[in-house]
Amino acid sequence: MEWDEDRTIWEQLYSTLRTRIENGEYRERSVIPSLTQLEQEFGVARTTIQKVLRIMKDESLIRTIPGKGTYVRPQSEWRHNAHSPEE
Repeated sequence: MEWDEDRTIWEQLYSTLRTRIENGEYRERSVIPSLTQLEQEFGVARTTIQKVLRIMKDESLIRTIPGKGTYVRPQSEWRHNAHSPEE
């Protein structure tokens, strides 16, 4: 993936993962790739991925079950406030 110099990497990663969820590439109640898989795919630091996943958890887009993985929540559970890149 090529990164846009005008936006931070975490913002672009967030946008990519959110789009995958919204478009059904990561379906409701399905597991999303692990931190290691996301690191390999995007070539970014684990801390960047963790930040993005934390934001997505705060928005109720995903949930983590320890020892099982991170899952996409049903859209009815999402908080519908738009993410603000100014965080």
